[in-house]
Parts: sequence; structure tokens; C-alpha cells
Amino acid sequence: MPDYPQPLQWLPAIGSNSRFVAPRLVVCSDGCDTHRDPGDEKRYVLDLRDPTDTDDRATQRWRHPEHHTAACIVHLRLLPVPDGVTVPAEAVAEAVAWYRDVRAMAPDALVVVQCYAGVSRSATVAYAILRTCYGVGHIAARHRVRTMHEGEFVGPVDHRLREAARWCDRQLMGVR
Repeated sequence: MPDYPQPLQWLPAIGSNSRFVAPRLVVCSDGCDTHRDPGDEKRYVLDLRDPTDTDDRATQRWRHPEHHTAACIVHLRLLPVPDGVTVPAEAVAEAVAWYRDVRAMAPDALVVVQCYAGVSRSATVAYAILRTCYGVGHIAARHRVRTMHEGEFVGPVDHRLREAARWCDRQLMGVR
């Protein structure tokens, strides 16, 4: 895996828990104006939205993203993933395929993976990207996707990562 910021590089201008987990790959929450700062760099965004979420603010934000993003988003991909459950293998596969397509089209693009809090769904997908696209092992990938909350590192707990880890293991062993 290429070098990436050590230790984790926090991006307070994007959001309190925004962080690079790999070169040009950011994991964060969508609870703020995530893309207004820093500057006008173009980015590809994977939003792991909960299809049952009735938060009108989030709905409005994505009905008219140009009003909330300073026109920085080149491509927005909404992927419905319910909150509070294990991220389904199908969603992990779709997210990793999207990431690979983005990297094939724009190798140096800034890619943002986000969910409501930036701790579980987005971190799980970033974990799968690290494992399958960068060859990072389970423990190291799990460590990379954690975030700081109230002075402690938090991240997806093992039972939430289990399905993604199984999917990654199958991909890495060549089983589809």
C-alpha cells in the first residue's frame, strides 16, 4: 500500500471525525456541510444512506447537493444501507466495485465515503476497500478505519465487520 498520513490525518475542516484512511480516501460523517471545506477540490462521494431515515435535513441536502457542497462533487453515488445492522455483502461488493471504477477513471481523485456518523457503515466499506484494493490485513484495516470520539478511538465493532471480513476473505482467495 502506498504511504498515507501517519498518524491518521484528521480533517476538522470537513467534520470532526473526518480522516484519511488511505491516499486520497476519506471516511467521514454527513452530518455537517462535509464538502464545503477544504477548498474546491473535486471529489467523488459514496453516501451510505439509511433508506429508512426520515431526517428531512439529510433528504434536502441530497435533493439539491449543489447548494450544500460548493459544487465540489464530481460524482455522487447513493447506496442504501440501513443503520444499526451488518453492512450486507452485496452493498460491500457494490461499494468496492464503485471505488475501483472511480480509481480507474480518476486515479488521483479525492474519494469520500460517508454515512450519518462516519463510524460504522462508511468505516466498514472503507475497511473492505483497504483489504481488497490495497491488500491491507484485517487488523490493520480495522485499525485504519477507527475514529476519535470523546478522546477514544471507536469504529465498527467486530460483529458489524464480520460480513465484510468474510466477503473480503472470499475475494482475496479468488472465490466469487
